[in-house]
Amino acid sequence: MIPPLSPASTPILPRAVVVTCFDFRLQQALESWLSATLGYANYDRVSLAGSVKDWDAALAQIALAVRLHGVTQACLIAHENCMAYQAEGTYERLTHDLRQARDSLRRDHPELETRLFYQWLDGRFEPIE
Repeated sequence: MIPPLSPASTPILPRAVVVTCFDFRLQQALESWLSATLGYANYDRVSLAGSVKDWDAALAQIALAVRLHGVTQACLIAHENCMAYQAEGTYERLTHDLRQARDSLRRDHPELETRLFYQWLDGRFEPIE
């Protein structure tokens, strides 16, 4: 159990913001992968239907993480069989949207190191260039 912060405590700030879909099917593998990759409680998580599909909403949350917590990394994750995209949710479309989101972050937040991943429903995480 993590003890609550007292007013005199100095909070440990996260180093990353993670944008992912809120799909319940992803959570177990996602929790394990995030802890192994970024460390427990070392990231702010933004969960939106479709992950970066509503880029304006995702970008606003990323900007808050930068401003409030000084994060230096962004991790954008799309996943197989995303129902927010429905029939348009192909691997090609989702990875295209991830790349567009990364390009936007490079313009708006060049200080962020941005990493892209595609999560397969079997629990694999594929880095996207």
